[in-house]
Order: sequence, then structure tokens, then C-alpha cells
Amino acid sequence: VLQVDSAVLPSLTEDANITLLETAAGNSMTLSMFTDEPPFDDINVRTAMKKVVDRDQMVQTVLLGYGEPGADNPIPITDPLSFLYGQEAPAQDIEGAQALLAESGYDESNPVTVDLYTSEAIPGHTRMSQVYAEQAAEAGIEVNVIQTPADAFWDDVWLTQSFVTSAWSRRPVIVAEGMAYTCESQYPETHWCRPEFDELMAKAASTLDEAERIEYLHEMQRMIAEDGGVIIPMFVHAVAGVRSECSGWTPHVQNFNNDWSQIGCER
Repeated sequence: VLQVDSAVLPSLTEDANITLLETAAGNSMTLSMFTDEPPFDDINVRTAMKKVVDRDQMVQTVLLGYGEPGADNPIPITDPLSFLYGQEAPAQDIEGAQALLAESGYDESNPVTVDLYTSEAIPGHTRMSQVYAEQAAEAGIEVNVIQTPADAFWDDVWLTQSFVTSAWSRRPVIVAEGMAYTCESQYPETHWCRPEFDELMAKAASTLDEAERIEYLHEMQRMIAEDGGVIIPMFVHAVAGVRSECSGWTPHVQNFNNDWSQIGCER
């Protein structure tokens, strides 16, 4: 099994017939907001909705520890090209979130109220949404989780509703930054468009100077994390399940990049 649902992992850890193989940071788990629609067009609201996340709690609750906290940027902190490499993910800051909301005129009598559309098209998204709603409520943000059918989510909900769960497979930095966040993106999950971001990407893709390229990449990541419309609370450590009599399988952080050539089984 390429990726075992984290919910059933506890029942497999003591099974002598099965070997579990864990990857480093793989798929991102995301919550994406349309930055050109209220209330997400307000930078204070977007930032507050990032500040409410207890990322460590979410990794433990949703992924049962098989993952790592994210920093609202498509690149894991554990990647040497991350602008936060060697640092910690942002800590939950309820007071900071409340202060930003108050600055924009929101309070107990006028709370931020949003619908979050999700499904089990990606295992764990429903639970992530529920945990997020609980965490956001601490700052007075009301999140109404709307469960939709998994088989219709990508066609009827994703890229249609203004606040949705999503996920992205691990990719090289420039590709990961460009998949959904450039002005001409084919997958505009957040409707976020900053020409200066696109310019940085073009420079990063063309420069031969490694230090200069990394500087461009770091600035792009900061822009997404600080201004963008995506909340990336965590990255999944995919866990593959292999029969104990089989060997030669090495799971890859990209769940679509598989080498089957070395697998063998004994009877």
C-alpha cells in the first residue's frame, strides 16, 4: 500500500506480517482562501486565520504524529531551501489573531464567519477541518465545516468555493511555488496574484548564481507565507505498508514517483 491512512496505522504497528516504511515530508495538507473575496481579501483576516493554528497539535491529532508542521509555504521547513530551515514553525498566537481581527472591526458581536469545504478525497482532510475549526474558535472565528462527496470534490468544489481543503505532492522548489501561486497559474487555489512574485520566480529560474537564486526563492516563500491565501499547517510523512516477506521497496516523498524494479517477495 503506497500510503496507509494514518487512522489505521496503530492497528498495523504490532503486526509481524507487515513492515511500515515512513518517508520524510511529502504531501502538504492545505486550507486555501480566495484572496479577492471577503473576508479573505483583508490581510488582517488572512494572517489571523494562520495565527490560530496549533500546528504540533494538528500533526499529532490528524496524522497521529506521522508528519511535521508547516509554515504556510509549499516548502517544508526541513528542506535546506526553506526560508525557515533550521527554525520552528509559527506557534499558535490567539491574542495576536484577536488583535488583528479587532483592527479590522471584528469582535464577539461581529465575528469572522466562513464556510470551509472539505471531503475525504484526501484521507484526513475532514479531521483537519474539524481541528482547525476548533482552534479558530479560540480567537472568535466561526468556521462552518461543509462535508462534500469525495468523488465530486475536485470537479465541483475545488477552485469553485472560496475556502477549501487541498493537498499537493512534494515538488522541486520553483515548481512547488509556481503550481498555484503565480498570476497565470493553471490551478489558482487562492486567486493570489502578485506580479513581483512572478518576477522573482523568473529570476530564480534563470540565474546561474546559486546564492542569488536561493535569495529569490526565500523571498518568494516569505511572500506566500506572509501575504498569500494558503494555510499549510503540516506535511504528511507517507507510510507505505509492505508484506514482511517482500523487500526492495523504498517509498518516495512524491507518491507518484515510484520505482518498482527492485521489489521481490519470497514464499
